[in-house]
Amino acid sequence: MKLSLAPLATSLSFVVACAPPLRAPRSAPAPSPSPSPAAAVASRPPDVDRHAQAEHDAADVFRAMHGDLLACITRSPALPRDATADVVVDVLVAPDGTVRDVATTGGARVGTGAIACMQRRIARASFAPPRGGGTSRIQVPFAFSFEP
Repeated sequence: MKLSLAPLATSLSFVVACAPPLRAPRSAPAPSPSPSPAAAVASRPPDVDRHAQAEHDAADVFRAMHGDLLACITRSPALPRDATADVVVDVLVAPDGTVRDVATTGGARVGTGAIACMQRRIARASFAPPRGGGTSRIQVPFAFSFEP
């Protein structure tokens, strides 16, 4: 038998949300002359799908942890050999990319020890700092199952 760890969808599915950093109120800036429309278009940075990039960065971190997370589950004495379990991991990433908080839902069949092991491993991870400062929340659903 082989235990597999897979996301619930065919590809890693992430929900990444960013909160802006707290800033002190500023006084209104002095009015400046409006640039011409052509100048405004020329000065715009190229379009970047920042959400897609954040998902890609987070997926890389979770892929790097795959073996460790799988080891947490396989070492669980509470795991029945016909077990399947769904676990949703919710990670709060601090402005510097460190993990501020890890919470999980589901996974009762694999036992509290396995879930605590997963939380400890994820808490040691380092993510890309949220763009623009603030925090980000990453939510990843996983499915654990034994394959004959």
